Amino acid sequence: MIPADAGPGALPRLRWGVAGYGDVVRRRAVPALRGLGQQVDCVWGRDGARARATADGFGARRGTDDFAELLAGVEAVYVATPVAAHVPLLLAAVAAGRHVLVEKPLGGALGYDRAGVLAAAGAPVVTAAAYYRRSDPALRAVRGTLRHGPYRVSSWFRGAFAPGPADPMHWRTVAPVAGGGVLADAGSHRIDLLCWLFGPPSAVRGTVQDPFPGGAERRASVELGWADGTTARLRCEWSGRPARDRLALVGAEHSVRLPALDGGLVEERRPRLRRRRSFARHANPLTPVLGDFLAAVAGHGRPGCPLADAMLVDDLIGRVLGAAGAESGGGNGARPDGG
Repeated sequence: MIPADAGPGALPRLRWGVAGYGDVVRRRAVPALRGLGQQVDCVWGRDGARARATADGFGARRGTDDFAELLAGVEAVYVATPVAAHVPLLLAAVAAGRHVLVEKPLGGALGYDRAGVLAAAGAPVVTAAAYYRRSDPALRAVRGTLRHGPYRVSSWFRGAFAPGPADPMHWRTVAPVAGGGVLADAGSHRIDLLCWLFGPPSAVRGTVQDPFPGGAERRASVELGWADGTTARLRCEWSGRPARDRLALVGAEHSVRLPALDGGLVEERRPRLRRRRSFARHANPLTPVLGDFLAAVAGHGRPGCPLADAMLVDDLIGRVLGAAGAESGGGNGARPDGG
């Protein structure tokens, strides 16, 4: 088996097309691909000039606004566009026989072609979503320590995010483009983490509040429940108040706390044991995700987050935002019509 953190020589070398040219592409995806010995052949985006400029900046051979051109001559595609385009591009790439790693969420409140995604998940190519905390050493250690529940889980995220109309990230405040606000953006990562730790929940409910003019919510609260009695409360907020991002799992005889979700410090307590362990994270969280993906392409294991797992996250988000939209008569902007 090829380890997920294997060096470039142990992994297949593919020609990649990158759909998107935003922050995650420039700061994480392309550097991770190049660090793993991959060839970024083409960059696609709706603005052809910007796609070509991004391609030139990273030494890619082509930049284009024609998705068919991106697919020509590549073996794998990484999709990191605004959410509304995730599934259409995923399905087009899989139909062309390409391996695909897609950013999260699949559609959020917009809905998506479930039948198409299920078919893509069963296609003879590797497909996955880029939920990178599954590759975090500290969180993998937490998963390995969990005993039989029930646990009471608390996850609380707060971060600053208030882009103006001219900001390249403004689309994330527009629900029909982003598929939701803080719940689809930050909340999706944490819902995936909880499902990875405990499995599919049997109950979900939640609320969203304080929409941007474009309809995406600034605040969300979600409660999840599992058959063994485990419960989780997730709070997500975009605001100017002090940032926080912590996780606590408390059981009758076992508790685990991460004062900072991405900080690498795990505090564990059970009878006759109290310990604090620190884990080093990869500087680029997409590198281990891509390592697992490439190992799966080589036939060694499966990618970190298969599409079926990503679909569960979207289904839960859709239930929360759908209920919020129904309660408000569709007037809170949390769930756009159609999609």
